[in-house]
Amino acid sequence: MRPIKLTLSAFGPYGGVESIDFRDATDAGLFGIYGPTGSGKSSIFSAIAFALFGEGAKEEQGIGTMRSDFATDALLTEVSLQFELGAKRYYVRRIPDQPRPKARGEGQTMQPHAAWLFDVSSVAIDDVGPDCCGVPLAERKVGDVARLVEELLGYGAQQFRQIVLLPQGRFERFLVSNSKDRLEILRELFDVSLYRKLTEKLKLEAAEVRREIEDGYRLNGQRLAAEGFASSDELSVGIASALERYELSRLAVAEASAVLTLANNVFAEAVSREKLFVEVEAADAALEQLEGKVPEFDAVRARKSRAELARRMADLDSSLTDARTRHGSAVAAQASASEAEVRARDAAAAASALLADLRALEHEIETLGRKVDEMDRHQQVLVDSAERLLEHEKALVALESAKQGHDQAVAQQQQADRTFEEKSAAFADAQRNTLKRQNLIGRRDTLKIELDGANAHLSATQAVGHAQAEFDEAAAKALEAQNRHHHAVEEVAARESDYISAQASVLAERLEDGVPCPVCGGSDHPRPAHGTGDAGLLEKAWRAAQSASVSAAKKDREAQSRASAANATLKERQATLSGFDVPQRGVSEIDTEYRHFLAAINELGSIVDLTLLAKEVDDLRARKLATATKLQQANSTLGDATTAEAVSRQSYADHIASVPETLRDATVLQAAINDARAHLDRRKKAISEALEQQQSSQAALIKAEAALQNASNSLKDCADEVEKKQTAVDSRLIELGISETAYRLAIPDVDLIGELEGSIVEFDRDLAAARGRQTAARNNVGSAQRPDLEPFRLSCNQAQTAADEASNNSAEAQQKHRSLIDLKTSLADELENLQSLEQASGSLRGLAEAFDGQNELRTTLETFAIGAMFDQVLEAANLRLDPMTGGRYRFERDTVSVGGRSKRGLDVRVHDIQTGRAREIITLSGGETFIAALSLALGLSDVVEMTHGAIRLDTIFIDEGFGSLDTENDAGTLDQVLQVLQDIVGERRSVGLISHVPLVQQAVPNGFSVRKGVNGSIIESRMQ
Repeated sequence: MRPIKLTLSAFGPYGGVESIDFRDATDAGLFGIYGPTGSGKSSIFSAIAFALFGEGAKEEQGIGTMRSDFATDALLTEVSLQFELGAKRYYVRRIPDQPRPKARGEGQTMQPHAAWLFDVSSVAIDDVGPDCCGVPLAERKVGDVARLVEELLGYGAQQFRQIVLLPQGRFERFLVSNSKDRLEILRELFDVSLYRKLTEKLKLEAAEVRREIEDGYRLNGQRLAAEGFASSDELSVGIASALERYELSRLAVAEASAVLTLANNVFAEAVSREKLFVEVEAADAALEQLEGKVPEFDAVRARKSRAELARRMADLDSSLTDARTRHGSAVAAQASASEAEVRARDAAAAASALLADLRALEHEIETLGRKVDEMDRHQQVLVDSAERLLEHEKALVALESAKQGHDQAVAQQQQADRTFEEKSAAFADAQRNTLKRQNLIGRRDTLKIELDGANAHLSATQAVGHAQAEFDEAAAKALEAQNRHHHAVEEVAARESDYISAQASVLAERLEDGVPCPVCGGSDHPRPAHGTGDAGLLEKAWRAAQSASVSAAKKDREAQSRASAANATLKERQATLSGFDVPQRGVSEIDTEYRHFLAAINELGSIVDLTLLAKEVDDLRARKLATATKLQQANSTLGDATTAEAVSRQSYADHIASVPETLRDATVLQAAINDARAHLDRRKKAISEALEQQQSSQAALIKAEAALQNASNSLKDCADEVEKKQTAVDSRLIELGISETAYRLAIPDVDLIGELEGSIVEFDRDLAAARGRQTAARNNVGSAQRPDLEPFRLSCNQAQTAADEASNNSAEAQQKHRSLIDLKTSLADELENLQSLEQASGSLRGLAEAFDGQNELRTTLETFAIGAMFDQVLEAANLRLDPMTGGRYRFERDTVSVGGRSKRGLDVRVHDIQTGRAREIITLSGGETFIAALSLALGLSDVVEMTHGAIRLDTIFIDEGFGSLDTENDAGTLDQVLQVLQDIVGERRSVGLISHVPLVQQAVPNGFSVRKGVNGSIIESRMQ
């Protein structure tokens, strides 16, 4: 960045100074800002910093006073700055916080801080001002201006003061600061975020792999514990035991199947006898149902008889219907003929009236003939003046062409003006959008990192919540399963006691005095047992209670295992959650802001090539000038064509004066002639057609009258026929003995005679079959007794239950054996996969640990990269330090020992050639420290500009420090420093020296002198 022009208005210490023009000074390369102590020399740089960033308004000197000496004149303190950045030039204007007179009334009010930023690349430097600001990029909002300036320069106010200005003692503090502070500064100047992101990515991937391996081993242990085994060896023993139980269960299945087969055979024989009795009941029910339908089928037989009588009446009824149809047609024909006769009579009268009207207008035909002759004479005049008309038409064509050319030139000029204005506006919008896009992208990337962290914390929190819920549920189920197991054990003891008591009571019933007891062998039986209940049922209940107890014990173990696994998962997820930083905002809030910035970036549209757009603006400006020239030429051509058209028009008008204006067009005249002749012909033709129409209508009337007479005769004949047919139908009804109403009701059944007859035959057949079925069923039963199936069914159910239980026990034993074998195979495969994963991911985990600082140097990859960049800074600084110190000093990074391990940091020492050893910075003298700070600052600015594409350090200010250097009479340090600075400005940048040392003023004559006065400081330009 090169400062171009600084303007200070009503600025306390500067009095009446309006502007400071840096162009000549910065072009000179090395320039000075001189003045005695307290004159406000460094305030010029403070004004530049304030104009750019809005900071520094509370310093003790210079711009820090921020009080206007002209408040009574309502003048506001203001600072503005023009600066170049690459091919662009920008204009910053600021009004700081300050009191001003109220607009109404007396007293003062506070003027708030306001700022503006403009692109003035297309405006001359000396023309830029509040009224000529170029393209606005940000207006009034201080934060927006500061943000855009930081995006343009690539650094903020703090870095600006550290690498653009070398103030008294300030950069020395950077020189002697510790590694941590220097790391924070260099992280802002050097973009090493790639290494930080790479380290974080590798850490995440390594953590995922490590978590996957640990989860795999823990899951294997949980699966073994869930089955009740502590190791793989115990699992092998359990497999052998399960196989033995399975073999015993197969024998029990065979025995239960034999008992079930016997019970099923006995039950099947009883079911066969039961079916005979069921058949008797079904036959009786079927016969009873059919006999109940006998009245219904008697009615069907009556319908069939009436339908047969109706079928004998069908021929006469059909004949009567046809006669009535013909009678109706005759009535319609007679009405139609009557209407036709009336219409024919009316048409004949109308034709006669029309003919009379046309003959009354025959005198108009002669008038039309005279009009046609007159228009023929006008047509001859037009033929004689055709040549003059042709000349006039050519003049009109030329005039129209000139008008079109003029309109086209006007449209092209307007289009060129509009396109130029639109493209200029688009160019300004593109510049604003480019700056805005850079700002939005930076904020978007920051929000993305914050959003990822918040999502990770939220996911971990949700995982802990889910794990807590699963653990609570598993613990509750484990307690419930434990209680059920306890109750099942108690139930087994109770059922066993009942069974033993029942068995003992059966045995006691068979005891006889003097006969030895089959259990104890004693002959005396003083207290025989007493009990109730079926011993078989009680034994079955005891066995069922045992099975329930075993099942409850298994479920208890499984529930306890699941609770243990859920507790382990909960602790693991709580540990994972503790490893995340707690976000300051919610995910939704961050995501909303992140999406807002994404939408804002998308709204800006695609990236525009500003260079190409600027070239298009220049091309449109040239096109605009060309269209203006074409418009002038079109105006001249239009004037000539207008004059020629007026002359030819007058000549033609004089020649055709006798022809009415409406008929001067040959086409119009010919059309009028044709129209008049056509009208004459239509009059003649109308009289002829009216005569023909009158004759034809009379003939039609005679024909209609004859048709009406014929229709009336036909109607009388049809009426006689209908009467005759009706008499025949009435005679047939009397003959068959059926009324007309019954006949009409029976007509629909005529087509159903066959169907009715079939249903009657089918019913008779079914009734006979039902009676035969009843007789056969009763014969099959004979004298046999009906069996009771319930005892046989109960016996089968008991046998089936026993067989199912044995089969289920066998299936469970087999499934248990297979599941244990599958578990052993699965665990072996998973252990092999985990060992492979652990071996394959070793390099990744080692690399992640090394990048994260777990290495011999205990340095992260980001710090290592910054250190490498800092080595470049020191090398660049040594190129400045060597000539300034006569080759005595050289910068080097310090290596210290931390905790017994070496660590490469950012601490700096200087190697003294005279002693051959490195020494601390604080051991240098004042002048040597200034030279070291200056060299380091210049080296830092070189590397920053080289590595950061957005940063251009065209101008550097050095504030004081020269008084600590010796002159040529001693070691000549001042001369060496000035020579190095002169070499720098000879390369690509300008250097401003802020000093009160006379020798510096003599060595660098170009610049500004600041003289302190009663009413403020005065700045004077000093140029050779």
